[in-house]
Amino acid sequence: MSVMALDIDSFTDGIHKKWQTRNSKELNWRLDPLESFSDWTIKVTNGENESSYHVHRCIVGMGDRGSLYLAEKFDPLPTIAPQDTPFQTPTCHPFTPAVRLEPISTIRLEKPVADLFPILLDYIYFPSADLQLSTDNAVAMRYLSKFMGVKRLYDIIIDFIRIDLTTETAFKYLAEASKYNDKKLVQETKSICLESISSMTSKQIAECIELESRTSSGSASKRSRKVLFRSQFSILSTPIKMDLLREALCSAKEKTKELDCLKDKIRQYDSMSIFGVFIENAGVDEVNGLYQRDGDFHGKMKFSKDGHWGGKHERFLLYRWQSSNSTRWYIAFIPKGKDPDNRVEVDFYRSEPIQLNDDPPSQGWEINGEGIDPPPTCKMVRM
Repeated sequence: MSVMALDIDSFTDGIHKKWQTRNSKELNWRLDPLESFSDWTIKVTNGENESSYHVHRCIVGMGDRGSLYLAEKFDPLPTIAPQDTPFQTPTCHPFTPAVRLEPISTIRLEKPVADLFPILLDYIYFPSADLQLSTDNAVAMRYLSKFMGVKRLYDIIIDFIRIDLTTETAFKYLAEASKYNDKKLVQETKSICLESISSMTSKQIAECIELESRTSSGSASKRSRKVLFRSQFSILSTPIKMDLLREALCSAKEKTKELDCLKDKIRQYDSMSIFGVFIENAGVDEVNGLYQRDGDFHGKMKFSKDGHWGGKHERFLLYRWQSSNSTRWYIAFIPKGKDPDNRVEVDFYRSEPIQLNDDPPSQGWEINGEGIDPPPTCKMVRM
């Protein structure tokens, strides 16, 4: 039976031009909310900037790519939190009873994670979308997918990391995992990083630390493993570097002289990481505050802060003094242009006797000179 060629398609006849183009657009969170019939707005803020995303509850809260976090927000029961802040390790989302006034959720995320939110929405809306995963963003995306409760995306990211995590990328992953308190990933990446370090002698590790403390040029002509190690090592924050080096030192089985050399370098690195000392709870309120690193005094770092005493602008100092029978840390103010050697300072507090190389103790301070109860407590502030 033949099909007759009849010109009877008249669907667009008399239809408004907007109707002719509306059905040609794919449902998208990027469309104008009125045009796409968006029924929910997600506001993502990093504390400084805020971005709004106009979404559709049936898309972002349903199916195997939907967000469990948002589905809970869409629950018809009148329990919604006006603003949520993710924990270091997101495991739950607190809600406070409130009357739902408008279909809006506000989420607070750190800037690197907040910038990745469009990628998460693209995954939910478009199954075939390019996730654009990389070594640089995989850990942050893992954090975001876990916080938003998108299990299928979380599994995809895990598969990517398993393939991408090598001895060459382990240092980057360790730095990122530490930033987001991803304990399992920290443990796995640290073991890979330690394998790289353990293949080097303690002398080579010491040389790498020494290069790290110099200018970035180093020994550019030497294309050895220690130079590669240095370039990866520099990605890490100082506390993570020290943690790795201590573990490497514990596993070293070499000559005492080389081990002593490495211990000295670790002590130097510890010293380099100290930004200042925060003093609080002192009876003399003018003493309290942040004392920043201010050079050295007799081979040990000293710290200072500006303040007022007796109606005058003074420089308060935290320094170590070694006398004939003891070594202590002192808190005092010293006239400008002078140093503790001039013995013209006004003392407030001093520590109990310490070992020669000890840092300022957190407790155990006593009144000295103009100080009054209670004595202070100290906290080291590291970079």
